[in-house]
Amino acid sequence: MNKVLLVGRLGHDPWVKTTQGGHSVCSFSLATTAREKVKDEWKEVTEWHRVVIWGRAAEVLAQHCKKGAGIVVDGRLKTREYEDKAGVKQRVTEVICDTWEFSPRTDTPRGGAGYGGNAAGRGRSDGGKPNAGADGDFSGDIPF
Repeated sequence: MNKVLLVGRLGHDPWVKTTQGGHSVCSFSLATTAREKVKDEWKEVTEWHRVVIWGRAAEVLAQHCKKGAGIVVDGRLKTREYEDKAGVKQRVTEVICDTWEFSPRTDTPRGGAGYGGNAAGRGRSDGGKPNAGADGDFSGDIPF
């Protein structure tokens, strides 16, 4: 089973692009923290995650979330390869977001109410759409 559930804060404002096929795709970085013991001392350690979301949920997330907003992301991991502009093969692992909502544990707009484009208050992505290429051509994968 490939399942990811993250509770964190956006590292930057999300941005949305539209593919040639008319599908919206949004990407953002998400910071999660955990307490770890390092040499007899407890420290907060931050982990950064690349997140990609598709469809109406992507548009709504970009509209309602800004850098620092706390959200819950439910999705799956996907590792892909692409060739950068210099012709070097790159490998990246991303969280493909299926649903999202504001985190009830953080100070978010609307008092933690969920957003994302449906009546249940959760965002549901229409994942599986084609990704954009490194050169901006939306027929391949987007290198974030």
